[in-house]
Parts: sequence; C-alpha cells; structure tokens
Amino acid sequence: MDTRSTLAIIIVNWNRRDDLLQLQMDLAAQTEPADEILVIDNGSTDGSTDALAAGSHSARIIRLHRNTGLSFGRNVGIASSKSDLLVFLDNDMRVLDTRFLARARDSAAAHSDCGIISFHYFNVVPTRTLNPAEPRPPSLADLVRIAAIGGSPVRPRTFYDWFFWGGASLVRRSVFQEVGVFDDVFSYGGEEWDLAFRCHAAGIRLLRDTSLWTVHMQSPIMRSSAMPSQILRNMVLAEARYMPSADLVAMLLMQFAASLADAVRQKSLLACVRDWFSIGASWWSRVVRKRNPVSRSVMRRFYFLRLANEPDAFASVLNSRVSIIGYYRERHRIRRHCRSQDVVTIA
Repeated sequence: MDTRSTLAIIIVNWNRRDDLLQLQMDLAAQTEPADEILVIDNGSTDGSTDALAAGSHSARIIRLHRNTGLSFGRNVGIASSKSDLLVFLDNDMRVLDTRFLARARDSAAAHSDCGIISFHYFNVVPTRTLNPAEPRPPSLADLVRIAAIGGSPVRPRTFYDWFFWGGASLVRRSVFQEVGVFDDVFSYGGEEWDLAFRCHAAGIRLLRDTSLWTVHMQSPIMRSSAMPSQILRNMVLAEARYMPSADLVAMLLMQFAASLADAVRQKSLLACVRDWFSIGASWWSRVVRKRNPVSRSVMRRFYFLRLANEPDAFASVLNSRVSIIGYYRERHRIRRHCRSQDVVTIA
C-alpha cells in the first residue's frame, strides 16, 4: 500500500439527509479511515447539515447557500481538500465493504499509470422492467450478507475504460492540475464526458476496478423526471466539444435519429423537439466557444475503448484502428439488442 498518498472523500449533498447519514455510517465502519471527509451541502432545507453535525461523524461540512449543482459542489471539495487521492461518492451510495478504502489505496498504488479509477456499483432499485430470462440482480439484503463475510458480489478485475462514474470514482489530484476541474456549466450530467475527453486528449488513462464495489440506492428524493433529458442534452454538448468535425456530424445524425425513434415509440415527440431545441440554443456558448477537437488517433482509441471487451493491456488500445463507420455499426447493433430488452440507450 502506498502510505504516502493521502485520501479524501468528497460528497455533494442536497436534501438527502437519511441517505447521507447512512453513507457516513458506512464510512465510519471502514478498517482504514479516510484522511478527510468533505460534505459540500448545496443549501439543503431538510436538516441534513444539522443532523450530520449533531452526530459523531468526522466529516467536514461546507455549507453553500443555494443549489449550485453537482459539478460546482465537487469543485469546491477539490479546492478545499489537501489529499492526493480524491474519492467522489454520490450521497445515495452505500459502501458495504469495510475494506473499501484500504482496497482503493492499494488499487491506486498498483495502477500508478492511471489517473482515474472507477468503481463497480449495483443499482438496487431496477431502472427498467427486467427480462424474465435474466438472472435476478442482488438485493440490498444480499449485498449486506456478502459484505458481512468479506466476500465480493462481482468477480474482481481491472480494465481500461473510456469513461468514469463521477459519483463512484477515485481521481488523482494531479489529473485536475493537468486538465482542469469539472466544468460547472454541466450542473448535472455531461461533466463526466467532458472531463473524460480531456483526459484522453492528455494521455491520461482511465481504469475500472470491480474489486471496489459500491451500491447505488437510486434515491427518489430530489430526483427529477427531467433528468434523463438533461443528461442527454449535456452528453451531446460535451462530446461535441471534442469530436473531429466528421465524427461530430455523424454523432449528431445518429443521436438525433435515435432520439426521434425513441420519441415516436414513446409518443413524446414534443419532448424530443424541446431537447434538440435546447441543444441548438446552447450550441454557441457550450460548444463553439470551447471547441477543441481531439486528434484522430485519440478518437480511434476512444471508439476502441467504448467497444472493447474490457482490455487489460493498454498496448491493444494504442494500436486500435476502429473507424467511425465500424463504431456506429456496432453501436446500432447494441442499440437494437437493448431495445429488444426495453432499454433506452444513447449513441
């Protein structure tokens, strides 16, 4: 274990008192505690900060007077912490493995070539109607029992990734020093795509380590029904900043066609029109003024990582030759497969 690297946990909260307190209890049970725990509260009105302060938790609370958004809150945590390793956890996550932070330190030391390490997480509340032929996902009770005996509900493995989960990841401070912090114009959704592209352009490797597993409770509190549309819009705008021109045109055409097909099937054409009008209205400020296309080789690596089956050797990534045509052909195949299982995906 690399004892020289200090570790901070950064949690952004807004009106999820009970979820936040439960997460704090999980962190208090860790065999190796974090050097810092920072809770950035976005102007909660449910007594979150008072309840946290009244408990025996070691968290440092930073109170903001209004809801500034997820990205801004994370940036406040980055600026306010002093640690080398920054662990971001959403406030409705659970950390049942009591050796989670010890494993996170070990993983960071073992994978010094990677700037960001994402965790595996389970959604305990299904987001879709499950196919009866599929195995039942583990319940929270199942996961608690597995953690109690020191087990793991998923096969531990590591692989290079194209993306990272902002609410379930470890980021080295040096990454933010090199490519900048989260763009807070993306208050929710899109900030991960934006930062991931900047990392790929800078040659910073992203890793997924499934030995680091968490549970996403998908709290319905403060979760707007408009969030999927917001995430879609922000994803398109974030990717548009960095894709080469030909790839950008292809992405927009494919994504628009996919959105239109979904809208027809779900009888939500008006919502689709609103989403794309919003994208157009934000194009100048969020894309044109910040456009910085990556090189063709970076884009090929990005495509390869999105399609590859968990590559564990970066040489295969560097030597990738995935074309834009091959990429979208495979994405179309995946989309048709997901649609058959009642899943809405994005290109």
